[in-house]
Amino acid sequence: MSLVQDRVSLLAALVPLIPADSLHIVPSLIPEAVLGTKESNGVTREAAYDLLVSMGQKMAAGGRIKRHLIKGMEDSMEDEVDANEEEFVTMLSAGLAASNPHMIAASIGALGRLVWEFHCASSPSLLAPPSSSPSLLLSGSLPCLNSSSS
Repeated sequence: MSLVQDRVSLLAALVPLIPADSLHIVPSLIPEAVLGTKESNGVTREAAYDLLVSMGQKMAAGGRIKRHLIKGMEDSMEDEVDANEEEFVTMLSAGLAASNPHMIAASIGALGRLVWEFHCASSPSLLAPPSSSPSLLLSGSLPCLNSSSS
C-alpha cells in the first residue's frame, strides 16, 4: 500500500466517527481526498472517491458546521450553517479556484462523482451550477487562460 492509500484509508475509518457537532473538521480533509482521486494506483483512486462519498453522506446526515473553527473562515458572516449535501458540494467547489491545474482537474472529477452519487437525494439546486461559476472560470483564474496566444 502507498502512503496516500494509507492516509485515505485512515480518513475513511475516521469520517464515520466525526460527531455531528464537529463537522467543521470535514473541510480540512477534503484536499487529501480530492488529490487522492488523481493517484495512478486504481485502488487508491477508488478509495479516495469512496472517502468523498462517505464525507458527503456524513454531511447529508445533518449536523452543524461551525465556520469560525475552520481555518481561513474565522471572520465568516454566518457563524454556523447546517450540514447537508449542498454545503459539502460548496466546500468541494473551492478546489475549482485553485492555482494548481492538478487540483482543479481533481476537483472537477470529485464534483462529478458526488453529483452522480447524490443526484436522486439532492435538491435541483445541487445540479444547477452557481451563476458565479462561469465567471470564475472565465476570469483568468485558470493558467491556460492567462497565457496569450500569438
